[in-house]
Amino acid sequence: MATMKDVAARAKVSVSTVSIILNGKSQQRKIPQATQQRVWEAVRALGYQPNVSARKLRGGGEDAPGVTIALYWASDFRAPMMARFLEGVRQQLAACGRTMEWVIYPYENGRLSQDQALKSFRRFHAAVVANAAQEDLRYLEENPPPGPVILYNRKSARFPSAYVEDEQIGQLAAAHLAACGYRTAGVLGAPAAFQGMALREDAFIAACRQAGIAVEQRWLVRAGHAIADGVKAAQAFTGQEGPQAVFCASDALALGALHAFRQAGVAVPRQRALIAVGNGEEGYAATSAPPLTVVQVPIEEMARACVVLCCRLLDREEDVGGVALEARLIPRQSTAQVPATAR
Repeated sequence: MATMKDVAARAKVSVSTVSIILNGKSQQRKIPQATQQRVWEAVRALGYQPNVSARKLRGGGEDAPGVTIALYWASDFRAPMMARFLEGVRQQLAACGRTMEWVIYPYENGRLSQDQALKSFRRFHAAVVANAAQEDLRYLEENPPPGPVILYNRKSARFPSAYVEDEQIGQLAAAHLAACGYRTAGVLGAPAAFQGMALREDAFIAACRQAGIAVEQRWLVRAGHAIADGVKAAQAFTGQEGPQAVFCASDALALGALHAFRQAGVAVPRQRALIAVGNGEEGYAATSAPPLTVVQVPIEEMARACVVLCCRLLDREEDVGGVALEARLIPRQSTAQVPATAR
């Protein structure tokens, strides 16, 4: 196993310089950028991993040497997603009997490169990066941290990941509407925080058209991410010329749409059906009025897979790759079989 002394020898610097750089104090000690680059290249080439447990022992505390996992979570994603993720982590840790300390590191989409802890890896043994934007993925690919990194719900040729096939989500929604007999559909979308959101929508539209369901441009509506955004944007679908069914980018938007339809006297599903991506708290969708049909994103299952991947990497297993999880359709009363006379 490579040591800090090995890194120093390869980078042709002193051990103290390596320590300064790995501890994130390069700017404070005015270490040249070229020197920092040489050290990080040596770290990656040698596969050096900082001894986090030793640092914890120096910090004191009888429980100090435990395994610490950093969870990098984008701060602009809704809290229910994180709650579901952490529940999955709890389930897997209980099932496998391992003890891990999980520490949440909030970050802003597109600004992961500014995080110093991920660069030094001196505070944790492994990191799970969740909900990364394209800029964040590009940064990680070009500047891999000096320790095990797992991606949540993103794909990468360099890092192990647990993810769902986004195209499948849109296809499942379209197939359900086709099976129910709907012939027109719209989309209540949100700003694409990552490429997968656009893939879901594109796959839905393509599958609809292949099944003979018309999706007109005027029925493609954009909103924010919150329930209130769904309330406001859904007003575009309350008129008589609206589509028979609406595919929502999240259950939060769909819950807002249900409220808007109720206020406008639009009956669901008789006058307007709703189906959504289920990425929030499942209980809200299951107990709405009427209960909401969703294509459920397997957040808990992906979280459990992240724990497994962490264990495999920390155990230094080879060929640790990606884990693809499947979304599942949960039909409820917000969609229904369309009578043949109404098709």
